[in-house]
Amino acid sequence: NKITVNIANPAVPVKLFVNRKLVFRKLEIYGGVSSGAVYVKSIPEMKLPNYQLLSDATSGYGFIGGLQLGAAYYFTKHIGISGELNVDYMYLNIGNINYKLFAFPATIGVRYKL
Repeated sequence: NKITVNIANPAVPVKLFVNRKLVFRKLEIYGGVSSGAVYVKSIPEMKLPNYQLLSDATSGYGFIGGLQLGAAYYFTKHIGISGELNVDYMYLNIGNINYKLFAFPATIGVRYKL
């Protein structure tokens, strides 16, 4: 038996964020919602053993919406560290196939405040 798969590059979202921020001295906590559009372009056909790739699904588009919760702690007036958790829902149409996906991205970083 062969398995049919469709391998795609990462989705490229364009989102608008609306957040509410609470400030406690050096700590900032924020949360909010996001919404936007997402675009996906498939990887060219590849030869994998025991797999048959769909060649008719070359690109797609869809909707993305999500929630985020994050915090930033500032060591100085301008420099701090931050972390953020997200839940994103994507509804994609690639070729004639509709996909409903959830993503759970998380980030940790260094912040610089102007």
